[in-house]
Amino acid sequence: MFEEQRLKTVVQVIESYRFQKPLSVFLREMFRFQRSMGSRDRKIISQCVYGFFRLGKSIPSLPIPERIAIGLFLTTENPGDFYLWCIEKHSSLNAVTTVENIKEKIIQVKNSYPAFSENNIFPFSEFLSPELNAEEFSLSFLRKPKTWIRVRKKNRRDVLNELKQKNIPYTVEEGTDAVKIQSTFRLEDFQTFSKGYFEVQDLSSQHTGNYFTPKPNESWWDACSGSGGKSLLLFEKESSVMLTATDTREKILFNLKERFKRAGIKNYKTEILNLETESLSTDEMFDGIIVDAPCTGTGTWARSPEWLSFFNPDSVNEYSEKQKKIVGNVIKNLKINSPLVYITCSVFKSENEDNIKYFSENFNLSLESSAYIKGYDKGADTLFVARMIN
Repeated sequence: MFEEQRLKTVVQVIESYRFQKPLSVFLREMFRFQRSMGSRDRKIISQCVYGFFRLGKSIPSLPIPERIAIGLFLTTENPGDFYLWCIEKHSSLNAVTTVENIKEKIIQVKNSYPAFSENNIFPFSEFLSPELNAEEFSLSFLRKPKTWIRVRKKNRRDVLNELKQKNIPYTVEEGTDAVKIQSTFRLEDFQTFSKGYFEVQDLSSQHTGNYFTPKPNESWWDACSGSGGKSLLLFEKESSVMLTATDTREKILFNLKERFKRAGIKNYKTEILNLETESLSTDEMFDGIIVDAPCTGTGTWARSPEWLSFFNPDSVNEYSEKQKKIVGNVIKNLKINSPLVYITCSVFKSENEDNIKYFSENFNLSLESSAYIKGYDKGADTLFVARMIN
């Protein structure tokens, strides 16, 4: 595919995207119908589209090809021929003098485009928690997050050996069960994955398990379980736990059951439940409850940067209210002197610190500990977690 035609295709993709589904899904479906498009073209097109959306609300008045070029300049680590051609033809930047340090790249862009501001990449700083570094968080959107897996302790050697056999670069995060993968290889094809020896799970998500303290044979409730990532962390800490997992989506609970089957977990039950409006169907009391609450997801947007362009700030309060209702509907099933672990993948104060204050004042929960798990300097997500006692 010639360079002009390739760029034209990128522009068409950007103009046709309507934010009705995740960008990754949109691209995958589009490529499925473009059988004649080679893997190299698909990679370049994806890189350009993601680079464009990683600019957020910065210099929005520029023509799309020029924003594509600037996005490539700021986000590309291994420049190729198309990179050089696009930047030289469609921007005022000098592609030949590109540096790797992102802050130096920003300086070069500002020299050519004085209207550019890194603060406009993430244009919602008014909601951002003061616990976070606003500049570093904004710049993190210019880097693609890494792929992380959590390896079961007893199976570490097997997983690392398979990575070596497949010549896949990896880095073990010291003092944890986390391994960073330097590849886009399909991890689901690993023999060690099919045996349940590891799970694909972000580094910061893995760290939330430090707030779980299950004891043998306790009863725990994963109230907003999703596909069970936090539940698997719980079982890794104490395999005898009896678990109840609830979610609003039947399909996601099916995925949970598949993951549990692969991990050999049997002592659990599930229920489809909308905790914003409903309570658990039984009066069972739990030794611990995990609320990985629905949220704006801002701490994960580096993986889905399209949100920078179409997020509606009005939804911040909507999510905050939803979280209050969910906690209010689960707290009645928590035993006295037992923990409720509240988690979001949001960086907004109203969903985190403000909500913790509300829970303390209205639900008789006392805060034991809380923190932002900052992943923006490690190629990981940023999460908030709080452990509260009933």
